Amino acid sequence: MPQEEETTKSAEKNQVEILKKLEDAFQQLTSKGDLETLLVLHSRMRVMVSINKLLELSGDKCALGGEGLHLKEDVKTIGSRVEIIRICKNGHCQKWVSSEVLHVGVKNNVEFFLNDSLLAAAIIISGNNYSKFSLLCKALRLTVISSNTFTRFQKHCAAPVVEEIWDEMNSSITGILQQYDDLCLCADGRNDSPGHSAR
Repeated sequence: MPQEEETTKSAEKNQVEILKKLEDAFQQLTSKGDLETLLVLHSRMRVMVSINKLLELSGDKCALGGEGLHLKEDVKTIGSRVEIIRICKNGHCQKWVSSEVLHVGVKNNVEFFLNDSLLAAAIIISGNNYSKFSLLCKALRLTVISSNTFTRFQKHCAAPVVEEIWDEMNSSITGILQQYDDLCLCADGRNDSPGHSAR
């Protein structure tokens, strides 16, 4: 009877069960959960547009003051967004921002804008580095977040999430595989060989 118990815990004989458990663990780990709102915002289409064309859309009349009130416009580019402030002769002020606010920070009530965050995340996810992307944007005269903003995003937003997911994934895999005997793990990696930095 003990011999039979050993064979049922053999990893080789339970490959299908192990793969199913791993698949379920990964499915749970990658479920959308509380990211639903962010995913809806992320799914919206974005385009490149000239600021002059944006100003054409707004016209030259105040929405609050009626006919013939010419406007003074102040245009600012901040990071990857543009802010247009319009003031009419009657003092009415309207502000338009090209990005949604993702979050208002606790410290100093700072606003975090969706487009800036998505831009930083896209650079990381696509495998690019900031300096090459920044060079492309300079060639296009496209406004972009600063190197410091990108580094802060990477340090405070991206890296902690990657570490958290990695820890959860590592615990799940270890927990599943520890239930079985005769497990053989193989990997292919060279330490400090030319072109490789795997440990």
